[in-house]
Amino acid sequence: MAASFKQTAAVLTPRAGKKQTPDAAYWNNFEFPVTVKEYGAVSCVDFSPVEPYSFAVTASDKVHIYNSRTNRVDKVLTRFKDVAHSGRFRSDGELLVAGGDEGLVRVFHLDTKTSLRSFSGHTRSVHAACFSTDKVRVVSGSDDKTTRLWDLATGEGVQTLTGHQDYIRSVAVCKSAANMWITGGYDHTVRMWDGRTPDSTMVVDHGHPVEAVLMFPHGNMFLSAGGNCIKVWDALAGGRLLATCGNHHKTVTSLAFNSTCSRLLSASLDRHVKVYDVGTYQCVASMSYPSPILSFGVSPREDIVAVGCADGMLSIQRRKREESSTKQSLRQRQRRKTANRRYYTRGGDYKPVVADYSVTHKQKEQLKKFDKHLKTFSSTRALDEALKPCYPAEVTVGVIQELIRRGSIKEALAGRDEKGLEILLTFLCRWTCEEKYCRVLLDVTTLVIDMYAGVVGQSERVDRLLQKLLRSVQREVSHQEQLFNTLGALETLLTAAQTTNTG
Repeated sequence: MAASFKQTAAVLTPRAGKKQTPDAAYWNNFEFPVTVKEYGAVSCVDFSPVEPYSFAVTASDKVHIYNSRTNRVDKVLTRFKDVAHSGRFRSDGELLVAGGDEGLVRVFHLDTKTSLRSFSGHTRSVHAACFSTDKVRVVSGSDDKTTRLWDLATGEGVQTLTGHQDYIRSVAVCKSAANMWITGGYDHTVRMWDGRTPDSTMVVDHGHPVEAVLMFPHGNMFLSAGGNCIKVWDALAGGRLLATCGNHHKTVTSLAFNSTCSRLLSASLDRHVKVYDVGTYQCVASMSYPSPILSFGVSPREDIVAVGCADGMLSIQRRKREESSTKQSLRQRQRRKTANRRYYTRGGDYKPVVADYSVTHKQKEQLKKFDKHLKTFSSTRALDEALKPCYPAEVTVGVIQELIRRGSIKEALAGRDEKGLEILLTFLCRWTCEEKYCRVLLDVTTLVIDMYAGVVGQSERVDRLLQKLLRSVQREVSHQEQLFNTLGALETLLTAAQTTNTG
């Protein structure tokens, strides 16, 4: 009895599988996003710290209050005459403060949607505003380079703080100290303020225009975001730099903690939200979105993520709910009742035991066309079939390797007309310089050039493909030379660094 024909195996290269960490599984376990088109770029998203955890979305000249259960707008604050900025809740969720391009700082009562206070004093746009920890004052930062402290009870300005040399775009208060807050400006600096003194108590240089700042609840450390990096500073050590995170490729626009402050989240114009472990400041998860991100927020229960984009799109994602075992069993029973085909084919997954007599049915193997040609030793036809665009490159290279093993590669390459040679050269131009296949295809390319050197100049299309192949090889050689030069420079630098350390 003749042995069965062994099918040609495709050339498969090992791929490094992505190991999903618990953080990545947790932060990517959200349902398909609900998108809402706002009237303008969404500059701020802030969740209420109290139930039902509504969230405020600042866009254009409005602040929309969304219901976290229905994802619909419950209230609209429209007292602004120009673009609004930084709509943020107070810690009790009853009031909301927002700035705007008109230079005013407005405080709203959310139940009645009335404007309780309108603080005037800034001469330019107010891009940052928030409540102090004691709930009776408001801190604001403006493009007029000043930071102002306002009293809610009297509606008057308590203090005007100067020091920044450019626009102030971010403010963050300390939850453990009512008189402490930080501001970040386009002068590349982050300043720490104490409400009892007129001057800043600490200044650090971020190195880029600062877009967002954030303080840890204990007030011992704070963060700044600007450019494509996030920097962590030690306040107790006088502003010593602790860590730098540079995982983003474009400007970082927003920062936030999770509910336990064990994870730091950052959003950027590169359309990604990164999650960091605050213990090591290593990126542990990433979420991608279709547009550049200006703002985002995470609900206190971490079950909703709202992301505001530069094109006015608001993305709302809710965490997937786990079904109980009772619901799962009920759904399985319903599926069994309705699936008649499954009923009649039940038992297909039964595993035989030792006492059973198993009768196996071997199905006839279906050979590919190139395998059929290889079985009949038709080398040229097998190669012609494998070169068809319907087969991936790994299959074609697998057929070529089989022809080389049989010693019939020259027979398969010989005797080609202009069209057949053009198809072969097109494949070689595309894949010869690919790292996975270059060892096999470089030998084939050498054979083709030796065999068809006499036809050079007889066909314009063949000559053009040969020139293209030559350029590809020359380009790859140039890249390899640059890589070797870079490798040599790196080895020199590493050797010098090791010598310095040992010295």
